[in-house]
Amino acid sequence: MEETYNGWTNRETWALHLWITNDEGLYHDARDHLRHAHGGDLAEALKTWTEELFDQEATQELRSMRDDVGSLWRVNWKEVADALLEE
Repeated sequence: MEETYNGWTNRETWALHLWITNDEGLYHDARDHLRHAHGGDLAEALKTWTEELFDQEATQELRSMRDDVGSLWRVNWKEVADALLEE
């Protein structure tokens, strides 16, 4: 049985999108990164951007985001990238 969450593939995908879209700076950074992604693999570009973001010296907000999103391997990167570019 497929798991869905609030219309998204799963909770992790929903949570990542929610965090990015609820922070104006992250939102604009993510969209800019996707617009300038080389090679056209937007899902991989977003995944790399997110992993690099989480690898930085984290603020409390980024730690909360990372903890809330949980398992990055479960995120549907294409779904989030497509949604960010549609907005």
